[in-house]
Amino acid sequence: FIQYVLQMTGGADAVAVDQLDEWRETLSPWAQALLALTFESRQVGDERASSLFANLEASARRSASGAHWESDAHSWRNPGTPNYTTATVIYALAQRDGASPLLNDAVRYLAAHRNIYGYWSSTYENAWSLLALTEAAKNGQEFNASFNFSSHLNGSMISEGQANALVPVSTTTLLDSLQLSLPNALQISRGEGIGRLYYRAALFVDRAAETAPALNRGMDVSRAYYDFDCKEDCTPLTIAQLGSGA
Repeated sequence: FIQYVLQMTGGADAVAVDQLDEWRETLSPWAQALLALTFESRQVGDERASSLFANLEASARRSASGAHWESDAHSWRNPGTPNYTTATVIYALAQRDGASPLLNDAVRYLAAHRNIYGYWSSTYENAWSLLALTEAAKNGQEFNASFNFSSHLNGSMISEGQANALVPVSTTTLLDSLQLSLPNALQISRGEGIGRLYYRAALFVDRAAETAPALNRGMDVSRAYYDFDCKEDCTPLTIAQLGSGA
C-alpha cells in the first residue's frame, strides 16, 4: 500500500517494489492488486502486472452472489475483510479492463453485501467500496444509461420509469400489499438499451405496541396497585383518586 501511494504521488522505491514482486505468492489479493497498479503506473504493459492480474482472476472465489476475494491476514490498521479485499481488487481490475465479466460479478458481490441500510461494515469498507464502484462505473455505460424499467409486486405495478444515471428511484408499499400465507413475488424488469439496472429490496416491519398480543414463554410481568394503608389481605385497586395513599 505504501509503495502504491508513493508511486501515485511521485514515485515508489524501485528496489522495494521489485522485492515485493519476489514475495508475490505471500501477498494477499488486495496487496497483489495494488502492486499490479504500481507496476502498470511505472510502465504500461509491464508483464509483471499482467501476471499479477492473471493470478487475481484465477484466485477469485465464486458463489451465487458473484465473485470475491479473501485475505488471511488481519490487523487493526487494515482489517482485510472480504468486502475490503474485493473492493481493492475491483479498483484495480476496473482500471485494466472495465468490460471484464469477472469485474461485473465482483461488483455484484460487493453491492449484495451491504447491510439493509445500504452501507458496508465500517467506514474503511465504505471508502474503498465507493472508490471501487466509482472506477467500475467510469469504465462502463452507467453514466450514459438509457432504458425503461418497471417493478411489480404480486402482479401490481409499484414503479416504472426511464433510467437516469445517478438518480435513484424509490418506492414503498404497505404490508397490506403482501400475502401473509403465500409467497410474495417481486418482479423487476428492464427494456432494451445501454447501462445496467441496480436495485435493492428491503423489508421493514413495525407494529404498534398496543396491537401486539401478550406472550408467555416462561416469564410473566404484571403490575397491580394497592392501598398504602392496607397491611394484610389486600386486594388490588381498580380505581384511585389523585393524592390518595395508593
